[in-house]
Amino acid sequence: MRRFMATVLTVSMALAVLASAARAQDKNTINLDLKGAKLSAALDLLKGQQKFEYVMDPSINTDAPVTLALENQPFDKALKLILEAAGGLTFELLEGV
Repeated sequence: MRRFMATVLTVSMALAVLASAARAQDKNTINLDLKGAKLSAALDLLKGQQKFEYVMDPSINTDAPVTLALENQPFDKALKLILEAAGGLTFELLEGV
């Protein structure tokens, strides 16, 4: 009986660790569901989930519509997909600027 209890406790602790790791990973991923949102609004929503600063060329249409759904995507992939959906735009990440 003690061996069974120890196994159950070990499995429970392992599941708790996995659940904690999944929650931590979720904090570093992006979840968005956009339907015809303006590019500027899409970037603001992205900024609300992951702090970052951006500079956009003034010639870019910030009213370009963005429609896409993202679930648990890393930041750089989410940004890439948003910009592609807004008309094939690209980006460059600069760290420490």
